[in-house]
Amino acid sequence: MIKNYPHKLQALLLTFLLAITQTTINSSFIYAQESDDNLTVETIAPDLDAVAEGGEDQDDSQSTDPYSEIQDLITEYQVNFLTEIPSNELVKKAWEASSQLKLERLNQIVQLCFDNNKEEALKQQASLKNFPIRGNEKKYQALNDVATCAFIQAEALMNTGRTDEAIKVFEDIIKTYTWAKAWDPRGWYWSIAEKSQASIEVLTGVFEDKQQDNEVIELIKPQLYTKGTEKILDYTKFGTFEKVGTEKYQFRISDPEGLAAAVGEGIYPNVGGVYDNPRYKQLKEEGRLEGSHWEYVITHDLEAAYFKWATAKEPWGVRLFYIGNIFE
Repeated sequence: MIKNYPHKLQALLLTFLLAITQTTINSSFIYAQESDDNLTVETIAPDLDAVAEGGEDQDDSQSTDPYSEIQDLITEYQVNFLTEIPSNELVKKAWEASSQLKLERLNQIVQLCFDNNKEEALKQQASLKNFPIRGNEKKYQALNDVATCAFIQAEALMNTGRTDEAIKVFEDIIKTYTWAKAWDPRGWYWSIAEKSQASIEVLTGVFEDKQQDNEVIELIKPQLYTKGTEKILDYTKFGTFEKVGTEKYQFRISDPEGLAAAVGEGIYPNVGGVYDNPRYKQLKEEGRLEGSHWEYVITHDLEAAYFKWATAKEPWGVRLFYIGNIFE
């Protein structure tokens, strides 16, 4: 049988078979496409259950549809090939299937991700007592990807009106994959369990009740200790702009001490001023600076967020961007 051959040979044989059948069903065709890292086979056909007009009458109970059999082989090929794809690629394919409302294919992909990775995901979950430290996400790839696939499936159920089923999957995520995170294209990791809880609240109407009952949360604002000496800074007093308008554009500092005093703590090149702020030591003792700085992107505790980002081990451009958001 065709399925016993290697996958690439399967694709060629299936392509050949459909090429033969095109003489009777002109609107059906298959194409195989091979890229550097994967091979996909897709079909485009209006209705393979319809038999071309003009054929001899046959007993429906006795006849078989060769075109349907070929399509079954193609589907089997696609599923078999997916088993060789890493879990992070299955996540991408799950998002894609969900966006295209291909729910049957989505369920196949999710099940494959579970079959191949759920056992390892549960081991990784059991080894954690909190979210993994940022930078160690790849060590928990199975946990993150299995939970993400489950979340995608739950959202698809929610978006198609299958509320009870969606809630059941969301609840399982919260219980089983508590410390799983999903990747955001903007560079953030977000808690899958937290988003699942939010979705449950939307589905059950709790979210609207919370919005009505919520009290206004007061922001905790930063308290600067070493303020800048100038409100409007003229950088040309402390250095020169070189090669303006080119890719090698830069600002060369000639008076680093003067510039540090002018900008105040938390702004380059004043890298040490933040540690002189008495509030920094106090917040550290209170435990308000625990965790990764990425966990302080959205918070009412702007004071803690300021200290976390001012001392973060990130490029200064990144640090200043988030510090700017805090003071905004």
